[in-house]
Amino acid sequence: MDVAKNSLLLVAEERRNACVLARMLREDGYAVEVLFDGGEAIERLARGPLPDVLITDLGIPTASGMAVAEFARSCDPEMPVLLLTGYPQLVGKLSGHGISAAMVHTKPIDYATFSEQLSHLMGVFAA
Repeated sequence: MDVAKNSLLLVAEERRNACVLARMLREDGYAVEVLFDGGEAIERLARGPLPDVLITDLGIPTASGMAVAEFARSCDPEMPVLLLTGYPQLVGKLSGHGISAAMVHTKPIDYATFSEQLSHLMGVFAA
């Protein structure tokens, strides 16, 4: 899969899990930038360049994952956003924010499903 030009911004609360996910994504050929704070993520998005896809945990310090997602969409309304949460009961409450259940992954994530959805969002299909 040739996705080296595809950039991801991963914003996560748990460093160890974020590092493992970032490593897996890099092994799949993605360029991954990792941040651990919502405020830093918003600052990063404001500076540009924008990533191709935002992946954010809902429960992050300073600014929530929803705030980061909404800011990202204000910069680029077409930016794909994948949300990660350890609280599956929140999934139904996100529909009022324009987030479909397919864009939310509960932790621990099923990497095969996550990777497949990410590939589709990026317009890259595995052979």
